[in-house]
Amino acid sequence: MGTKDSRAHSRKHLEHEIVSLASRLQPSDVPWTVFTAHLIFITFPPSEMPLHIHFNISLPSITPSLPSTSSQLSYLSTSCATFTATPHCLRAQTWRLRVDSCPPSLPSLHTLNLKCVTPLDLEPTDLLQMRSASTPKLRTLDLDDLQLPWTLPLFRGLAHLYVQERRHYIVIDFQTFYDVLAACPELESLRLDFTGPNPSKSQSDTLPTPILLPKLCRLELIDLMPASTTLVMHIIAKIPATATLNISWAYHNFGAFSFDSSGPGTGKIRIYGEGMTDPQVLELLSYLPSVNTACYASSMRSRDEVLDHLLAMLGSLDMRQLKTLVMEEVYLSVIVEALHQRIGDDKILADLGISCLQSTPDTPGW
Repeated sequence: MGTKDSRAHSRKHLEHEIVSLASRLQPSDVPWTVFTAHLIFITFPPSEMPLHIHFNISLPSITPSLPSTSSQLSYLSTSCATFTATPHCLRAQTWRLRVDSCPPSLPSLHTLNLKCVTPLDLEPTDLLQMRSASTPKLRTLDLDDLQLPWTLPLFRGLAHLYVQERRHYIVIDFQTFYDVLAACPELESLRLDFTGPNPSKSQSDTLPTPILLPKLCRLELIDLMPASTTLVMHIIAKIPATATLNISWAYHNFGAFSFDSSGPGTGKIRIYGEGMTDPQVLELLSYLPSVNTACYASSMRSRDEVLDHLLAMLGSLDMRQLKTLVMEEVYLSVIVEALHQRIGDDKILADLGISCLQSTPDTPGW
């Protein structure tokens, strides 16, 4: 049998196995569905083109066959799960899906995506099984609203780590967070959303040696507390100049802040409202790559407050790199005074494009 015929036979056999698996599926089998599919893929590798198999399991339609005394009924009666698997990729979306058993070994698993749309509490036995699970080839871990202990082996040796929370802010133990990054020397992308290291311990102790991540090409820190954001920037020894960097937050005490950079000479910072004079924010600015464009919008009516915040921002920037300065709701007289105090250099000022947007005229003496 030729290679092409052999691949077609393997694919046909694989499809038959999947259909057979789905037809025999019972509620108690759900936790093992992913593991079974993984074993099938290992045994019958598909052709060079990725093969996507979707498991759509609507548990309410099959749970009536369970006895009312079943210990699993309370977990499965309102559950639904969708699994998408390829030879080296696994994605699962869970609705109150109890993970009663974690496969002891997933030797070919490359990507693991877990999403939980309702709170899911993992039992100690579940965590123990996950702690002992072997995933030697795992390179991408994507957690969406699902909290897992960062001490699990899943967090080691990764190239891509994405953790997103929507319900409440998650604080990671500082040493644990540091150890995870140290255990991922080939990390290429890191996204933290509403999740960050606890800065309280680091503020009273000497910070450890920053970690080199030479392959890092994308860093996203979304809605972390400013102190946590600064801590992440400190832990990473040096972000490559060509890396894409996205930082943003919006908090009452710190206003709104964002920084975007996709390479040298592309840094853009946007600041709105309070927080610019806070030491945490000022320290963060010292870690950022060069800023090409700065946008500042004031939410304060006191001239002195606006001037202090503007001076703080300009004081943290390399004015030789800054090309565009956009001001909103800042009077021109304040801008002129801030620039005069900050640079006092006609040549630099001549190369700087300034845009001033204000809803009321600049009145004398304000």
